[in-house]
Amino acid sequence: MKKLLLILCFLMASITLKAQVTTVIDTINNVDKLIIPLNKSTFTTNILYDRVVPIANLTKFNNTTNNISDLKHFEQALSELYRASKKTKFNSVATARQHYSSLASKNKVEIGVINALFNQVNYNDNDNNQGALKITNNILIPINNKPIFLQNEVLIVAPLKKQVVGQTIFYNFKNDLIFEETTKKIVNLTANFGTQNTHTIFNNSQLIQQNVAVSYSTSGYKTLTFTATFNDGTSKTTQGKLYITVPNNNQQQKANEGIEDGGITATIPFTGYEPGDLPILGQLEYRIFYHGTPGNYEKTLRKPIVIIDGFDPFDTRKIQESDYPNDGEDYPDAIETLMTYKDNLGVSQPLIRKLRELGYDVVIVNHPIYEDVPSGKTIDGGADYIERNAMAHIALYQYLNNTSFNNGSSEQLTIMGPSMGGQISRYALAYMEENNLNHNTKLWVSIDSPHLGANIPLATQANLYFLGYVHGNQEAKDKFDFLLNSPAGKQQLLLQLLNDTGSPNSFFSKYHKNLESNLPNFKGFPQIPRNIAIANGSTNKFVNISGKKVLDIRGFKDVLWFTVKGFQNEQWLIKNQSETNKVFFGRVDKVFSGYSMSSTFTNTLIYGSLDAMNGGFEDSQGEIKVEVEKELNNLIDDDTLDRVHIYEYSPNHNFISTVSSLGFKNQNFNWGNNINRDLVCTNEIPFDTYYTPKNNEKHVSFSQHSVDWLLKELNGIFQNPYLGKSFDNTILSGDLAVCDTKTNIYNLDIPNTCSGYTITWTTSSNIQIQQSTNNSITVTPINGTNDAIGYVNAYIQELNLTIYKKVWVGIPSPNFLSISKIGSYEFYANQWTKLKVVHPVPPLELMDNDPTFGLSYQWLVPNSQIRTFTDTCTIDVNPFSTGQLNIGVKMQNQCGCTNYQYQLFSVTSSSTTNPVSRGGVLTPIGKM
Repeated sequence: MKKLLLILCFLMASITLKAQVTTVIDTINNVDKLIIPLNKSTFTTNILYDRVVPIANLTKFNNTTNNISDLKHFEQALSELYRASKKTKFNSVATARQHYSSLASKNKVEIGVINALFNQVNYNDNDNNQGALKITNNILIPINNKPIFLQNEVLIVAPLKKQVVGQTIFYNFKNDLIFEETTKKIVNLTANFGTQNTHTIFNNSQLIQQNVAVSYSTSGYKTLTFTATFNDGTSKTTQGKLYITVPNNNQQQKANEGIEDGGITATIPFTGYEPGDLPILGQLEYRIFYHGTPGNYEKTLRKPIVIIDGFDPFDTRKIQESDYPNDGEDYPDAIETLMTYKDNLGVSQPLIRKLRELGYDVVIVNHPIYEDVPSGKTIDGGADYIERNAMAHIALYQYLNNTSFNNGSSEQLTIMGPSMGGQISRYALAYMEENNLNHNTKLWVSIDSPHLGANIPLATQANLYFLGYVHGNQEAKDKFDFLLNSPAGKQQLLLQLLNDTGSPNSFFSKYHKNLESNLPNFKGFPQIPRNIAIANGSTNKFVNISGKKVLDIRGFKDVLWFTVKGFQNEQWLIKNQSETNKVFFGRVDKVFSGYSMSSTFTNTLIYGSLDAMNGGFEDSQGEIKVEVEKELNNLIDDDTLDRVHIYEYSPNHNFISTVSSLGFKNQNFNWGNNINRDLVCTNEIPFDTYYTPKNNEKHVSFSQHSVDWLLKELNGIFQNPYLGKSFDNTILSGDLAVCDTKTNIYNLDIPNTCSGYTITWTTSSNIQIQQSTNNSITVTPINGTNDAIGYVNAYIQELNLTIYKKVWVGIPSPNFLSISKIGSYEFYANQWTKLKVVHPVPPLELMDNDPTFGLSYQWLVPNSQIRTFTDTCTIDVNPFSTGQLNIGVKMQNQCGCTNYQYQLFSVTSSSTTNPVSRGGVLTPIGKM
């Protein structure tokens, strides 16, 4: 256990960030400075574990409860030991990875070995007698004759893949992946790979078996057991684990389900943006779900509809849930699962099954990890250049067209591009039109695709940098490097925290230049198909609040009689244009390794606060929260912290702005502005029609309403733009009462379209129409009608829809009125009692429009103290004396008010000696 102190040894550094972000990293504590005056005779390894945060918890490894490693743990351990040696021993994780087999080699896996001695400062913050040092005035002082540095040893042997696929798995041992930094060398090493056989890997200090082939009959986690014998005669056993998927010969099952797999390689190469990049042919894989119903599928391609996977680094999202290993770990939803929606009853409905029943052959495209043989490079298709994936799609579209044509079909393609899939298909279709290649596509559906860019909050990006590069979490560093800084990530992010090179990120602008070079008069949008867009963002509602703190997690250490804050992690959304605010702060306070990082952003963008505005949302701060909680649990396990408190967590941020998903031709305005107008009519967007929901939705999600709208388009029934308004009584605005003392005007608040709507107005028999237009009506009561329920209706011919509004005609009758007491006690003198006006008859119908019926009340309560409420139908009464109390109340609507109506009540005296009497009910004596 280590005392958490603040030793102010500041090292200033900054990271260059696009769009005026300033990041400062401070080193608070430095163990190498603290140990300068100490006797280092027991510091024998030059590997000081106090230099790093012990996420891998190596001092507690190789015990009975913590002795199994895997890829994640091995890499974290290697990173910590490499940095603990001040980068003089071992290798960096990046260097070690050069010796792993490619992820495209699904049945090959290397085994990594770490055999090391390392030191720690012999210090205990809770009990000086347990250590050799104490701290006085921020100086380490020896207090006894115990060794100043402790020595620890660790043996880790682990597979260097998370999972492999195959009936036979090839395990490889390489000298480049065996790290021994100790005089206690491995002489013999045996390995059991979860079968009945044990293999000798090392014998007499020689690697005698580099490759071991092992066959498996079942899928699941396999525990690999390794026993090492050292040159001092001692031995140690440790374990590793990985998941093995044994492929099933399920071709017959797939055939029965009308499913067929395939792959495509592009014929047109693409060269990346980096110096030295080579032209590479893109690859994709697809699965066809043929048309038909269960038990009656026709495996003949006739009516293809293509659905494309989006951004997916490391190919973690599969086509179907059955493609995942059944190991209980969290995986993203499969593409088939994403294509579901909740119907009006809240029941999940499969869109792909519905499309198959409608006669479509659904072709789902995945972008896998593959190896380009000529260049020897491994390509992560789910995060690769959009252009290269688009070239593979060109080959796919040509293949699908040729196949369906040869099957006697004249159907054209329908292409649905969710998220980055919309970018890939947009580029492919426009490239084909620009280069006179026939794509034979009738309908292109863009689904919440970032046509003008995507947004991951700078706070989230800075937090990943902090956790990875500053704090030392290898997994967070990988997410920063391979997700945010992948080719596709950099091509799509509007704001990006740059890596530590400080060089400007040109990928975004270069990609959009390439994109718009296809059909430059149309900014890279295809022109032959009908282009429609589905956005998950509303037209006028924000996802969150600009500048808001959305995450605040802190960890604490109890030291003797006081508490020290040892970990702090905070995030804020960016503010609006021309405003500056802190977006991230992280700090770790440990006696030997303390540091902090702060990021501040000045928003120079005309777009406004990208984090908060309307759009399809994600919850990256929620994902960070989960990762930080895991990290803090590691620090609790290491005794660095004792407890954790979450002070703030506000979910969701704008990911794909509605303006971006609709691809505005002129994007130079505040994207948070209300855009609830027909953007096709105004020629502001490049789509023929579009759908936006009433409220912001999760990125790439569907509702019953959006699916109904889409299916009509798929059936060739062209739809007007849906602007997110619910066609219910809320869009018919006007008073709740029709009166003969004023002009009664009702307006239909419905967006105009290019063709407009035809409106027919009707009213109840007690209301007369004075005049009307297509969007407005003026009415009066008939013959001075009072105290009645009526209605004003608008029928929209194009939608075959009636919008209604119930109204009160004239002044309400007092016959509706009675007074009831809230609660179960008697009506006592000198005691507060709550009274409420109730209406047992027809005016309840008006609650559809207003829960108060548009009424207000005036009370007359003699000989009593009263308390009123905002809702005037309720009042507190405290009678001064017993006897009869005649309470008056009159009600008023927008037409006028009634006279006072009175109700007589009996007031009794309060009795504390007879509590039973307090259980009666209030009974009115009568009305006057």
